[in-house]
Amino acid sequence: VLEYHDGTYVLTNPISDHNIKEMLNNMDDRDAEEFKKFVKRNYGIDAHRDSDEIEEETKYYHQRRCKKQHNE
Repeated sequence: VLEYHDGTYVLTNPISDHNIKEMLNNMDDRDAEEFKKFVKRNYGIDAHRDSDEIEEETKYYHQRRCKKQHNE
């Protein structure tokens, strides 16, 4: 992940998706948000923890249900 080159640390290889998720799942909300920003800024990866995916699925289901009820 990090290598030491000419007196400074350089990010080299991104953390695997599996490891990112495992790390996020073990962080409190504040640390998780900062880590997501770090991963996005340094690797261009949109990181999510398991609970984020469940929340997104719930939001999507709710939006579909509301739209269906509105159309009936």
